[in-house]
Amino acid sequence: DGQLDIVADTEVQIAATTVDINGAVDVSGNLAVGGTLVVTGTTTFNGGTLTLGDSASDNVVFGADVDSSIIPDDDDTYDLGSSSQQWRNLYVDGTAYVDTLDLNGTAITSTAAELNIIDGGTAASSVTIVDADRLVLNDDGTMKQIAVTSLAAYLDDEITAMPNLTSVGTLGTLTVDNIIINGTTIGHTSDTDAITIASNGNVTMSQNLTVTGDLTISGDDLVMGTNTSGHILVADGTNFNPTAVGDLSEISTVANDDVFLAVDTSGGGLKKITRSAVVAGLATSSAISNVSEDSTPQLGGNLDLNGNDIVTTSNATLDLAPNGTGTVVVRGNTNSGAIVFNCESNSHGQTVIAQPHSAGVTNTMLLPAGANSTLVSLVSTDTLTNKTLTSPKINEDVAVTSTATELNVLDGITAVVGELNALDIGSTAIGTAVASKAVILDANKDYTGIRNLTATGDVVVGGDLTINGDTVTASVTNMVVADNLIELNNGATSNSNDSGIVIERGSTGDNAIFMWDESADTFVLGTTTATGASTGNLSVTDGALQAGSLDISGNIDVDGTANLDVVDIDGAVNMATTATITGNLTLGAQLIMPDVTSTKILVADGTSFQEVAISGDVTIANTGAVTIAANAVEGSMLNDNTISGQTALTSGLASDDELLVSDGGTLKRMDVSVLTTVTDDSATALAIALG
Repeated sequence: DGQLDIVADTEVQIAATTVDINGAVDVSGNLAVGGTLVVTGTTTFNGGTLTLGDSASDNVVFGADVDSSIIPDDDDTYDLGSSSQQWRNLYVDGTAYVDTLDLNGTAITSTAAELNIIDGGTAASSVTIVDADRLVLNDDGTMKQIAVTSLAAYLDDEITAMPNLTSVGTLGTLTVDNIIINGTTIGHTSDTDAITIASNGNVTMSQNLTVTGDLTISGDDLVMGTNTSGHILVADGTNFNPTAVGDLSEISTVANDDVFLAVDTSGGGLKKITRSAVVAGLATSSAISNVSEDSTPQLGGNLDLNGNDIVTTSNATLDLAPNGTGTVVVRGNTNSGAIVFNCESNSHGQTVIAQPHSAGVTNTMLLPAGANSTLVSLVSTDTLTNKTLTSPKINEDVAVTSTATELNVLDGITAVVGELNALDIGSTAIGTAVASKAVILDANKDYTGIRNLTATGDVVVGGDLTINGDTVTASVTNMVVADNLIELNNGATSNSNDSGIVIERGSTGDNAIFMWDESADTFVLGTTTATGASTGNLSVTDGALQAGSLDISGNIDVDGTANLDVVDIDGAVNMATTATITGNLTLGAQLIMPDVTSTKILVADGTSFQEVAISGDVTIANTGAVTIAANAVEGSMLNDNTISGQTALTSGLASDDELLVSDGGTLKRMDVSVLTTVTDDSATALAIALG
């Protein structure tokens, strides 16, 4: 069972025919095999250099296929075969990457592109052929190069000889497929005289002529079917047609980038010119210098000042003189017509504007007669002297009927106008709040209609305070309520809204809430995004509750984890699901399981303990006694340390000590003296064998 060390000065010779080693062999030195080494199984050489043979006379024979890549240790250093020892056939099912190629002593210098041309390559390029160029020709099975001149001479001879051309003399009509040549006409079977050639050489075509390249006319004239004087050729997107200038489409307005056709007299012939260039040229050359050159100028359309003004010189007057009963009209556009009168510096302006279209006004305003004066407006401050007002109305639709004497009674009162206006509420407004008016109570000392009331001191209400609004905001530091009961949801005949107290938490998190959940008929404590203005079935996230003690008369339903330091349960505990205990479970009485059949034991299955009945050669009584059946213990049941795990006997081995041995498969006890007799005989035989 331990280590076998064999020590010898020179060698250890084992003369056995076969040495069978079932375990691993570790050779720390060199291993020399003088004969044949046969290894059955997989052989792996790790590290170092593997050298097969020490001379060219040694052979390496592969009886198996190579199941990996063969990659040389150094690039461009070693050869596969030699000039005198060559491999026979080379089979490559892939791409062969070869720097140079030599066929039977002749180096191939052609490039891959050149070889691809011979192999039917379709790539072509434009070249200029000269006499020194060569062509590759198959000369009765042998590829050779020939000069271009040799091929040219051969073709010349063949064309001159024309062995397959037979002369038939002068032809009358020559028909080639559908083309017919007959005397002075060339045509098609569908039109035999499509082209007619006159004796003077003029050619007449009765069909259309399509020219895919350029058409050059050496003469001066292009004669068309219609040659009306003054017409020009205009393309319509398909053809050029003679068109009269008057038949062209008309431009209703001229833009700056519209173009004219003009003859450039300085050279260059017919060119285009934009309208803006024409206008600029006319202005530069003073072609139109003054409108005054036309004694009766007329506008053919609207006059666009283009951002400029109409001005006079030498203090001249600008007159607008409508004929007869005509008028000067300032038209409106998107706004009403307006006239602006500027100051002498043109930095201020006063605008006279007509009434809007919605007013539907058409009238005449007559300027006042008399000496020079100033008009009175609704917003100006003016003094009217010696003016008679017939039935005047002051700031309301009631005529002033007071006499001067009656008005003089108020003369001397120190009340300002605002104070007098505050008392002007009328009899129907007594006891009712009116904006910007004095507070006057009614006969019952009641007053209604106040919207907002701000008090800087204390407000004491001797009776009941009824608020019919939606929200009461108490912005106080501390609110003290003497009543011992606070009633929420007062006046509800039935309820579908959750009710409770919401605590605003701001940016700290969701609001805190303690409420009655109407849909679940239970109190809920937690956090919510709802506010005091929320209604209906509110969404609440359960929160924590810290209390010194909790007395619950009904059931406890815990959805999460219950962390209890000490639990004292007087009655039974019924759990519908799994109870997880991370600490110790101490039972002062019995543990009752669903199956309490006698003699069953608890066995863990990796997840939980289950009640399991013991079967086989071992039985257990309900008292705990375990019985193993006779002859039930086998060798495979014994642990590997059945012997090594016992207390070691290091000395004092006596001949009458006993050992446990297998005698032909049967366990027996044996005295040490019996073993001593056997080993003595074996030692004598070993010494004789070792010499």
